[in-house]
Amino acid sequence: MKIYDISMPLYNGVPGWPGDTPYSFSLAWTKEDSGSVNVGQISLSTHTGTHADAPYHFSEDGIKMTDLPLSLYVGRCSVIDASSNESVSAA
Repeated sequence: MKIYDISMPLYNGVPGWPGDTPYSFSLAWTKEDSGSVNVGQISLSTHTGTHADAPYHFSEDGIKMTDLPLSLYVGRCSVIDASSNESVSAA
């Protein structure tokens, strides 16, 4: 089975939900500063980039993401390369 990672890359300035916490990454310490390691810091909303919403997102009685089986997100799919298009719209 071939596995495709369809997640979009995260970067400072990546589009997010209006009014939500924007994604940001910074180095809290550099190897030069600490003498041994680089330590990163991230801040983001759960709606940043590629994500799935659990039923709990829409309903207080809904199932939370931690209770959903991973098998829901693994299966057959069609992969379409649209990277040469400037935009994608509904048919």
